[in-house]
Amino acid sequence: MIRKESAQLIILIIALFNFNSNVYSQNAGINITGATPDASAMLDISSTVQGMLIPRLTDAQRQALKDPATGLMIYNTGSNEINFYDGTGWQRVPGNSVSTTSAGGTGPGNGIAINNNGNPPDASARLDVSATDKGILIPRTTQGSVTAVAGLVIYNTTTNKINYYDGTSWQVPCSVFLDNNKGTGATGIGVGINATGAAPDVSAILDISSATKGLLIPRMTSAQRDAIQTPAQGLIVYNNTDNRIENWIGTAWYEWMYYVPAQPSSITGTSTLCQSQNGVAFSVVNVSGVTYTWSYSGTGFTCTSGCSSNSITADFSSTATSGILSVTPSNACGNGTTQTLSVTVNAPPTTANAGADQTLACGVSSTTLSGNSPTVGTGIWSVILGTASVTTPTSPTSAVTGLIVPAVATFMWTISNSPCPPSTATVSITTIAGGAPTSGCGGQQTMTDARDGKVYNIVQIGTQCWMAQNLDYGTFVTEAIGQGAAGTQKYCYGDVIGNCTTYGGLYEWPEMMNGSPGCNGTPSCPPCTTPVQGVCPSGWHIPSHYEWNLLEKNVGSNPGAFPYDITTQFSWLGTDEGGNLKETGTTHWLAPNTGATNTSGFTGLGAGFHQGPSSGILFFYLKQYAFFWTATDYIPGTNAWARYLYYNNNGGGNGNQVYRDPNSLDYGYSVRCVKD
Repeated sequence: MIRKESAQLIILIIALFNFNSNVYSQNAGINITGATPDASAMLDISSTVQGMLIPRLTDAQRQALKDPATGLMIYNTGSNEINFYDGTGWQRVPGNSVSTTSAGGTGPGNGIAINNNGNPPDASARLDVSATDKGILIPRTTQGSVTAVAGLVIYNTTTNKINYYDGTSWQVPCSVFLDNNKGTGATGIGVGINATGAAPDVSAILDISSATKGLLIPRMTSAQRDAIQTPAQGLIVYNNTDNRIENWIGTAWYEWMYYVPAQPSSITGTSTLCQSQNGVAFSVVNVSGVTYTWSYSGTGFTCTSGCSSNSITADFSSTATSGILSVTPSNACGNGTTQTLSVTVNAPPTTANAGADQTLACGVSSTTLSGNSPTVGTGIWSVILGTASVTTPTSPTSAVTGLIVPAVATFMWTISNSPCPPSTATVSITTIAGGAPTSGCGGQQTMTDARDGKVYNIVQIGTQCWMAQNLDYGTFVTEAIGQGAAGTQKYCYGDVIGNCTTYGGLYEWPEMMNGSPGCNGTPSCPPCTTPVQGVCPSGWHIPSHYEWNLLEKNVGSNPGAFPYDITTQFSWLGTDEGGNLKETGTTHWLAPNTGATNTSGFTGLGAGFHQGPSSGILFFYLKQYAFFWTATDYIPGTNAWARYLYYNNNGGGNGNQVYRDPNSLDYGYSVRCVKD
């Protein structure tokens, strides 16, 4: 036993084989300078190029330690952490990487080794305490019992925690319970450093004991720490740059953590989002050694990745609600201050419905849209194809004007509720070339030609409004004079002017057209694009070939017999349509006037026709045929489409049907006008 007031250990190796060794003194120092140990330390290990090594054990060796004393410490080579026994179980001191820098080469050596195998100390250690069946005991006392200096370490017997002084205050490295495994029946030898002469505890290879002093381990700067050559696994230093204890785990320097994490940075991510929105990213600035716990106060939130990290992705269900997103940082020392973000979850917009596609009536260039009214969000119309003007874009039922005829315009109805994706739907509006279809006769039964005051019966057939009498307008000319002079001329059958009063005038096609070119409509829009007024009164026009088709389809039992084409000709068509267009009786028709019913109200008369100069000037077929011009030429300048009605069923025709073919333009036929 060595008894002196101040002992400086200069022994290179204390090999313990069969006896305890005791340093009985006020304190002891281990250094290469001969400096007096600090008065606050029972043992003052001083170096700026070497650290301290304590017994390094595997986890299995730790669990096999016999009768560990309270405060016994080891370095666990499996977890690379300091472990200590707190009297009831083993605790681990978690670390956090602070540097991966170390120097190569071999350390200065000349350290002190305490072991039971005679091995020299590691070159990186000023003190190398080594054992596989024992630990190390540092002074067990309380903070108030010592006069602290930076780097002083004690085992606090009040809290059963390792404490160290950072130059300003005491720090308590965090500890986490491991287990309470241990052996029994400890024996053996060790080194004791104390002022009482007490033998070392049997569980310790080195037992530093004092009620008023601590342990000072090698103190150095960060740069000096990084310059240690080939530090051994478990090497411990006090970093007086950052005022903390650190140990080398074999690949990096780790600090002994004593603090809970600081409040994270503000949460970055989308704070206003939509139900059913998935893959939403949130994050805070990462801090090494910290685990993050995310939570959400609303409903419908699911973290899908990175859920314990600083950066997560989350899904929000179709029924998710607004709430507060929270992230709490934690480490082995506990939870830090929570950071929050208020998240607003919006419902998706009402599903857009732009209404059914529309095909407008002939020549119509305006309509009304039929979108749905949103219950969530706001709607707006846009033109995505074609030309048009939407009168009130935010109205689901806005008027549309300025449509091009003929064309197709496409409109999009967009319902938005930001930031949710908008809902869109489209509707196409098709316009058709042609004159506007007649809207009927408006309940009228007659009309007056303002040009000469003549009154005509009129009749509505389907949607068309027809004259129910043949036109009788213009200047009477004989066949000898012929038509073609300025103004409007008409023939009267047989050159008898009274026949015009009864049967109407007979007009050559160019005279009837009054200089207009021929035209036709379409199956969906029978009037011409620009209907030809010709010899008709204002507001009335010459019917096109397809307008006659529409008439024929509306007056009988066989509408399919009258195709919308310009190829079906020289044919008696239909079943009873011809009879339904003829006046009944034999006043203006020869007997038997087959099939005549006039159920249509058209009141066709057997007015005959005038055969023009190309065929010899003659009048034919009074009371036998009715001939009617259309505005549609077949071969321009040569012939045009016409219709016939007949009085009988014989070789001349069929009184029940309607005949159609193109005829010479210089023939004189009757004219029926149809209302615009």
